[in-house]
Amino acid sequence: MSCKLKVDLIPLFKALSKEQYVIIKPSNQLPDYTIGSDIDIFSYDSEKMINIITSFLSNSLVHKQSIEVKDSIEKAHIDLIVEEQINIRFDIYKRMPKYREILIKDSFYTSVIESSVHRKISQNSDGVIIKVPSKVDDFILRYVEYHEFYAHRPDKLKHIEYIKEIIPSEEHRFAFDKLHHYTSFPKPQYREKTRREKWNEKIVYYSELLEKVKHLYKTGGLRTVVNKVKNKLVC
Repeated sequence: MSCKLKVDLIPLFKALSKEQYVIIKPSNQLPDYTIGSDIDIFSYDSEKMINIITSFLSNSLVHKQSIEVKDSIEKAHIDLIVEEQINIRFDIYKRMPKYREILIKDSFYTSVIESSVHRKISQNSDGVIIKVPSKVDDFILRYVEYHEFYAHRPDKLKHIEYIKEIIPSEEHRFAFDKLHHYTSFPKPQYREKTRREKWNEKIVYYSELLEKVKHLYKTGGLRTVVNKVKNKLVC
């Protein structure tokens, strides 16, 4: 398989038909995909998902291809490597990802799987059903990602446009109620400055002040410096 060739994912999704899983933010390309892209999955049985996916990929391996699996407490990822490049990656999340800018309850993970809906995808007259988040859950997932990343990654702005379009007007209230139930914002933490930090600030302040005095002396002489100090004292 050349690095430009792609895996036929239809048989894989057929093998997953009886499993409890959901594909997060599914691409409209499916079952096609962009080389190097990833498929994010929530699943109750991550070990079984890993076995099914690795078994499927193993059956299509040829020269200069390999499978890499990295498993951790929070997620596992499975890479199909073709000519030393990632052809496709499967990210198997075992729990809700952790975010810095927004908090989301762990129980939302279960809600996404339980509320999943079916979507039919096809290629060359061969079709299969995949499981994807409901519109409301998809909205929440994209909102969370938008809030987490938009300030740092402008490409995430596309999610806010999607959010505006995805939810029918009659479901707006339910969507925002569910969003408020499962998410919250972290409280700002106050930390008193250490002695070293306070000392460093004083050094910076007086260093800058000294530079200003030197500049005044060079440009206006001692009288200018004295007048400036007097004005500050009066104020």
